[in-house]
Amino acid sequence: MALIVDGDREVAFGTYDMNEDASGNVTSVDLNFNIGTTEVTIATLTNIVVVANGDNLSRFALIVT
Repeated sequence: MALIVDGDREVAFGTYDMNEDASGNVTSVDLNFNIGTTEVTIATLTNIVVVANGDNLSRFALIVT
């Protein structure tokens, strides 16, 4: 993920956690970044819609919070 901080481009990368409801549907995805001694959530993707088209999946309508 690239971020613009004070006009400079910064690149952040790390793990992610998929959060599911009781039915097993993904409700959100937390994007994490390791800052050395701990991992912090830097963004959460919500309102995820996944559409199957044959063997392909397409994702859209992501809102970053």
